[in-house]
Amino acid sequence: MRQLLSAKHNIQLSIMEAFLAKNEIAIEELEALTGASKQTIRTYIDEIEQSTDFFVIQRGMGTYFLKRNNRTTYSTIYRYFYQESIHLRLIEYIFLNPFSQTKDIVEHFGISRSQFNQLRHNLKHICKLYDFSLSDSPFKLQGDYHTICAFYIPYMLEKYDRTDEFISTEENKVLDQLLLSFTNLPHRGGIQDHQRLKVWLWVTIKLSKHFPEYLNHGFSEADNDHFVLSHQQFEEAFSVKFPGFINSALSELYYYMEQDVASPELINKKKAALTFAQNLFDLLGGRVPFTNSRVLDTTLSLYKNRNYILNNQKQRFVQNFFEQNSCFPETVAQALQQEFLRYRAALDNDSLFFELLYSLIVNETTLTQLVMDNQLKKKVGVLYAYDKDHSELFSYQLNNSFTNNLAFEVIDYDLFCDAKASLEGFDFIITSLTTIKRDNCVVTDIFPTVADIRYLNELVNHSIQQDFEQGLKQALVGPLPDN
Repeated sequence: MRQLLSAKHNIQLSIMEAFLAKNEIAIEELEALTGASKQTIRTYIDEIEQSTDFFVIQRGMGTYFLKRNNRTTYSTIYRYFYQESIHLRLIEYIFLNPFSQTKDIVEHFGISRSQFNQLRHNLKHICKLYDFSLSDSPFKLQGDYHTICAFYIPYMLEKYDRTDEFISTEENKVLDQLLLSFTNLPHRGGIQDHQRLKVWLWVTIKLSKHFPEYLNHGFSEADNDHFVLSHQQFEEAFSVKFPGFINSALSELYYYMEQDVASPELINKKKAALTFAQNLFDLLGGRVPFTNSRVLDTTLSLYKNRNYILNNQKQRFVQNFFEQNSCFPETVAQALQQEFLRYRAALDNDSLFFELLYSLIVNETTLTQLVMDNQLKKKVGVLYAYDKDHSELFSYQLNNSFTNNLAFEVIDYDLFCDAKASLEGFDFIITSLTTIKRDNCVVTDIFPTVADIRYLNELVNHSIQQDFEQGLKQALVGPLPDN
């Protein structure tokens, strides 16, 4: 959420996201996008270039070009702001150091008390947006335990590439023991992957120090059967006793991953997800009932408010998946868009909508394969004024390059006589004959250049995918139509 960033960082982030989306952009566009002056934009771009090794800009006549390398990604730029933003660093410091005094924080960050008072005021407002709160000095986090966990889990996953960047060696050993207790659970969408589950356990344990009243409260040890580990090793690594609250909290997590959803609200959302999945099966010709309902339960049970802080990866994943698999027949494309709209309206929560859709795409491989199998291939005629072997060589290359949506077929030049009659059966033509003048025709040299192939790709995308992509974007992120 952008409230976590300063005004300056907000503008810089908007600039970087704009370059990732377009690669080439005019300074006037950045001015309109950010509301900042041209001079401010130039200054901020210079600052980003100087402080990173992944953001390099080439300047043209009023236009800027992003020179990408293998680290120029959305995740990289968000991690950059996690390091640069004092608000984000402060909220992590308080999480890891509960009951810190004002003097501790002022000394750690090298700021004045007046600066800290302003930061504290902003931080309290930010916490409120996520449905928890920050106490006065000594500082601790307050509110619903699971809601606070749901904030710090994506925080740690977005900021760090590897868990060993913030989990100590001793903690890792204990967590590896705990993870063994979860391996017997059925595979579920949500947090069953190793790294995410480890972070979930670690955040749950670390957060407990903000609630000493829980740690000192008596708890039943009946659930101890789930976890086999050394209590002494656990206490030495985390400075918290395992029997009691920690055992109860982790047992609750285990229960959520083991059981189906139970509350009426979640059952209704699960029904909406199951209806959506079955409709997709039917629409794409699956001819079988959707039975993998358990893939949805963990996602629903553990979902709390937003599932990301800055990096909305699940939404980008879903949008990119359907953009790259968007060559559907017109009737299927229109029906898909309507299904997305109905599903979004039924859930009434776009963040959960993308979380559940991501789980279906990743975990329900049959459904994913159906989407790919329903891709519509357009016929492209390959017609060159040379022998047939020449055209077949090129056709073979193109069929390997455009496996998703195009099928290339050689038109024998020796048998080619009537342009109109011979070309009617093809959606597109790629040829060396300059006398053929058709809107769906790409005329090239004896062997097409990279630019020719790029133009063919753009022509295909425009004619096949554009309508569905525009409708898809509207269905996924646009305003829902009034009932």
